[in-house]
Amino acid sequence: MTTSTDTMDDHPASTESDPAHTPFVTRYRRTQLVVAIASVLCFMMFWCAGNFLHILSPRGFEASILRQRYWPLDILAIYVLLGAAVAIGTVVAGRWWFFAGLFAAGIGLMALSIRGGPMRYVLFESATDGSPRAVFLSLAIEQCLLFLPLALTWVFFSRRYAAALPPLETADDKKESTGSLPMTLLMQFVATGALLLLLAPTDAKKQVLVGVFVACFGGAALAESIVPDRKAAAWFWVSPLAVGVLGYVLAFVNATDFTTGTAAGMFAKLAHPLPLDYASAGIAGALLGYWSGAERPELSTSILASMTPKREPNSG
Repeated sequence: MTTSTDTMDDHPASTESDPAHTPFVTRYRRTQLVVAIASVLCFMMFWCAGNFLHILSPRGFEASILRQRYWPLDILAIYVLLGAAVAIGTVVAGRWWFFAGLFAAGIGLMALSIRGGPMRYVLFESATDGSPRAVFLSLAIEQCLLFLPLALTWVFFSRRYAAALPPLETADDKKESTGSLPMTLLMQFVATGALLLLLAPTDAKKQVLVGVFVACFGGAALAESIVPDRKAAAWFWVSPLAVGVLGYVLAFVNATDFTTGTAAGMFAKLAHPLPLDYASAGIAGALLGYWSGAERPELSTSILASMTPKREPNSG
């Protein structure tokens, strides 16, 4: 005869908060909710820190970190804030999505981008300083500096995630790894660049942020859906970095007149976003695109469950 105690033991109340025992739809919605909460917290942290530390001051104009008066301190502050944002996002939502901390950090960094102005003010200011062409090389270097902690964090979580994945056993499972890593990354790069050329016709801040996010989202999602490679996930941060650097280098080569505050050349639209735009909206979009193209919350939560020691049944 089954007692009420036995029934409670078979279906413990704690499973309601256990991702592995939560129905899929509920897991998916809860993942969205907790990741959104983590992102809002990180955005508020970056916004308040930007006000307090006067990062990109005055607001709405010069938005290049390396052109700030105390740029080494600003870069250091951004590194510290990114570390704190990754920690906050992981604590709040890491139980539901492996990459929640990095995604929340990208959304948070977007607050600093919004504090700054569009590209035109950087070009106007560089023209008055007498270094109109050199500013694009400065932006390329700034892009690399901003992506350094983001890339290291992405690789760290990707390796941890890959190590926790179950081994491929069946032929169907192994199809996931039959793609070519260079081909996957090349497709992501081309798709990201092509979409950005369509979505960033001007340097307007809102349009650029949305354009970078959608382009990086589409590039990662298409690459992971059409030519998937299990190892490629660790390198999906490369395209947002490379597209921006390519845009700045081509703008440097084609630089002519800065009176209009725009870059010149066929691929000038790739230079409309600033490094902060690529590092914030680009990273967040690529992560979300990877999630949509291949990785799912139920996979992450099942991995977390497999890494959690199972409770021994009551002996009596």
